[in-house]
Amino acid sequence: MDFPIIIFTTFPNEKEADSILKTLLDKKLVACAQKTFQVESKYLWNGRVETDREVQTKMTTFHGYIPQIERVMSEMHSYDVYQFIVVKLDYVNEKYLKWMKEVIDSNKE
Repeated sequence: MDFPIIIFTTFPNEKEADSILKTLLDKKLVACAQKTFQVESKYLWNGRVETDREVQTKMTTFHGYIPQIERVMSEMHSYDVYQFIVVKLDYVNEKYLKWMKEVIDSNKE
């Protein structure tokens, strides 16, 4: 059985985040997407420590949609290497899980 997950990723700005999240929602690949504005990211790039302001997001969906979501991300995301971290959810309350299934499963019609 397909299980619920959260996908974490970052974007360079709000415009790009909104565009990609809207596409994923329109395609009914994610049930919900949330943005956190202006997080400070520190990371190693080309042997140096870099610091950038980014928009952090999390999306709720099901494991089976990862390939389709990653395809959209790879086509639309401006980063060559973008964060794409998936966390399996051990528990989701029954009402939210039912809603997720109704929303996302409607793309199979």
